[in-house]
Amino acid sequence: FAAATVSLLESGNDVRLRQFIRAFSGKAGPGTSLEEFTGALDKWTVFCAQTLYFDRPDLVDEAIDKLCELYKHFGIDEDATRRRFTVVVRIYVIGALAVRLAAWATVHSLTLRPVPSSLYDPDYIYSSWIRNATVFVARANLHMESDEPAQARGGFVLSAARNVMVEHPAMRPDLTEDQVPTDEISARDAALNSLCEFDIAYCFIVAAMGSGHGSAYPSSSAFDEDRSKPMAQRIVADANLREQMFPGVPDTNIAAAIAEIYELAIRESASHYGGRWWAMPPSVDAWVGKNSPPVNS
Repeated sequence: FAAATVSLLESGNDVRLRQFIRAFSGKAGPGTSLEEFTGALDKWTVFCAQTLYFDRPDLVDEAIDKLCELYKHFGIDEDATRRRFTVVVRIYVIGALAVRLAAWATVHSLTLRPVPSSLYDPDYIYSSWIRNATVFVARANLHMESDEPAQARGGFVLSAARNVMVEHPAMRPDLTEDQVPTDEISARDAALNSLCEFDIAYCFIVAAMGSGHGSAYPSSSAFDEDRSKPMAQRIVADANLREQMFPGVPDTNIAAAIAEIYELAIRESASHYGGRWWAMPPSVDAWVGKNSPPVNS
């Protein structure tokens, strides 16, 4: 499938590429089994990864639109929750690739997808389908194993996403096998680090722009802060990046969002994961202070 997608991209055959997007609903719709759904979603992920790698964010957005429409009709049973988990893991896979390719508009597009709590609760709207999925999965304890360390339980989505990246090279076309080792994960692991960077970016975007409920939760707080902090450093250093990731949002609002999420991540890290987040990086702290309103004495 990946080779066929690449061939269509190289030949500029947009008609055939869009045929895949249009057909996706039938292959992953309500009448499919979980196994069929997962298989269709794996192809969706490969499609998004390859089109993003070929610098076709328009096709990526269309594919995200199609998946989000399906997502909005999930119910509340275990099968629906497992589908949510399958979706959010692959959102992270594509989000991490978008970070590595500096495709900031795609990071925004993947994140700010308001969805109802479920098919049966259409009035409670989550600001992001990412948070909706992680809430449902956590409530169902799908990720919990009694002998797992706290870090593994807390960062379950990121760990699962990295495993999917290891298993499916076509979902990470920019990384070689050597860059995604199966045994030891180092401090410089490109896969996990980009997943953590996407995670914190998602939280910043929802905090700055979210209009629904559910806020955002930094799963990356289960890992060392050094894996996420390059994202914050890039945001404050690059006005063009901010315009793509936070379109139309003033720097004061972005600064408030960064401060809010860092406070949450530091608190969660201290409470549950051994205190591996300490403070905003100096450049981020300075930028946030510069763009925050003065405190009345």
